[in-house]
Amino acid sequence: MKILLTVHQFFPDYVSGTEVLTFNVAKELIRCGHEVRVLTGAPSSGPLRDENRFDEYEIEGIHVHRFSHAMEPMGGQSVLMEQEYSNALVTRFFRFLLAGFRPDVVHIFHMSRLGAAIIDVAVDMQTPIYFTPTDFWGACPTNLMMLPDGTPCGGPSRAGGHDYVTSRLNALNGIISPTSVMTTALTRNGVRQELIRQHMYGIRLGHYDTTVRTRKPGKKLTLGFIGGLTPHKGCHVLLKAFRQLDRSDVRLKVFGNPHQAPAYFTSLQELAAGQDTIEFCGIIPNTELAGVLAEIDALVVPSVWLENAPLVIHSALAARCPVVASDFPGMSELVRSGENGLLFVPGSSESLTTVLRDLLDDQNLLHFLSAGCQPVKSIEQYVEELL
Repeated sequence: MKILLTVHQFFPDYVSGTEVLTFNVAKELIRCGHEVRVLTGAPSSGPLRDENRFDEYEIEGIHVHRFSHAMEPMGGQSVLMEQEYSNALVTRFFRFLLAGFRPDVVHIFHMSRLGAAIIDVAVDMQTPIYFTPTDFWGACPTNLMMLPDGTPCGGPSRAGGHDYVTSRLNALNGIISPTSVMTTALTRNGVRQELIRQHMYGIRLGHYDTTVRTRKPGKKLTLGFIGGLTPHKGCHVLLKAFRQLDRSDVRLKVFGNPHQAPAYFTSLQELAAGQDTIEFCGIIPNTELAGVLAEIDALVVPSVWLENAPLVIHSALAARCPVVASDFPGMSELVRSGENGLLFVPGSSESLTTVLRDLLDDQNLLHFLSAGCQPVKSIEQYVEELL
């Protein structure tokens, strides 16, 4: 088959969860003998004419079409919010791409910066089109389903402008939802239940150290944070909890991009001031994730938004690395408290401190949780399910 995948941003410059999922799916589809292309977006480095906003490149055998977007009028549109959901320039290019490549199927992993109007084009050209929602863009203008005060949100009013996106989602041939929380968010906002099938993500296996972890006498317990250094990822909650622990038998390694949100990173540095057991380790390439997980005893995912089964949790469980996570349904579908990890009250550094103290005080708990990490789904199985 000829298969076109779409994603808001892509390798090599963007390597977060959605990009990794799209990349791995593309590679596996190619390995299975399919011809794959990717349509993606990237911020432009300067002013561009409309006709210069599209280019192409190759990465590891994947042919990529890239749209350079910007917060400025383009394609005859002057309303920037309209461009996010119905981008006339991308829509015209998408029609041109479908006519030239003639894919048997289009699979969307993200529509941000590309717009939901690409669905209209596929429907008009009678090209089957499917969608795997990796965040809440299809139900929430901010992607996060979170109110300004940090509390979870049920999504916009049905009378709001997001009905435009819902109507496009209902024109799809199908939606492959990874979690129950995503399925609920979509159906609550008007997406037809019969369109949705639920399949959890898969990851590349085979390179993780699956040795069951054990507390070594006299050695500090090493905790790790791996993710975006932005407020909704909650690293500040972890640093506050770590300070409250006030223990000499534990250390923390923080992996993430310090330039993603500079002001927020400065606040994290202030929280870590005077703590020589906290280390900021910078960005790690996805190819080095298995090695990093082998060096930590437990992964902490303190997100203050709902999350949607983040791939770093899949990787940690594949490496038998217990996960301490915020008790949101998008993570508790993977992390079972007392079995393969521990859960705490989202946003509460006090609750996280209590959970971490349990992990430190019970010498057998790390081994028990590590042994309880069951195998996760492979990318091969996931792609078979998609097909």
